Amino acid sequence: MSVYNRRFLDGAKNPFPQHLQQVGPRIPVQISIPATLAAQFAAAEKPIPKPIQGYALIDTGASVLCVDEGVLNELGLSPFSTASVSTPNGDVVQGIYPVSLSFSGTAVAPIPLARCLGANLKSQRKPPLETIALIGRDTLINCVFIYNGKDASYTFAY
Repeated sequence: MSVYNRRFLDGAKNPFPQHLQQVGPRIPVQISIPATLAAQFAAAEKPIPKPIQGYALIDTGASVLCVDEGVLNELGLSPFSTASVSTPNGDVVQGIYPVSLSFSGTAVAPIPLARCLGANLKSQRKPPLETIALIGRDTLINCVFIYNGKDASYTFAY
């Protein structure tokens, strides 16, 4: 099991919960096309898109993994279906895509996901914490996630 720990401290090395509240629990990830699709690209002698790196915000309110539509477009993916999704701004129709999720800097093998939702995360794609995905409960079902607000820390284990 790979473990990612993060703690926010102020200048005096005291827990800084406000920073955790501000940026949220984010982990470095890579989004790529699934291996089956990469094999099809290779067979057709088409270039295989490079994985896209960024951060994923752990979102216990999301039922499934959501990936920024810009990332999905950069990977050359097309939706194979759509779903109606309830958001804070009302119901929207979002594309469903196959992707592969990797946790950067870990030994965890890429996780093929038959379905993720395309989402507009454009406002979150700002350096230095360029958020390209939201990790939903479909991924969290296989994880341990601990959010400790008082200690200004979180732990994510997969």
